[in-house]
Amino acid sequence: MTVIQWTNRASKQIRAVDSRYLDRMFEKIEALQNFPNVQADIIELKGEQNKGKFRMRVGFYRVIFEVINNEPIIIEIQEIKKRDEQTYRNH
Repeated sequence: MTVIQWTNRASKQIRAVDSRYLDRMFEKIEALQNFPNVQADIIELKGEQNKGKFRMRVGFYRVIFEVINNEPIIIEIQEIKKRDEQTYRNH
């Protein structure tokens, strides 16, 4: 079983997502229930401070999430940002 949690920041950021991407984004986030067996563009973030953190590409947007626990799997959606030069600045 996988539990998906949202940070307050991610909950606020999802409101700014272009409506053309919302359905697709929620489908991809829901698909994380099957992590790590997910058909999505997911890459683990580099760096010591990013252990356990991943990014998932959904169109021009990036969903930053962290796998907090392995049994049960807890995935925390941390940020949802439009891809630009600032996207990975704090990660």
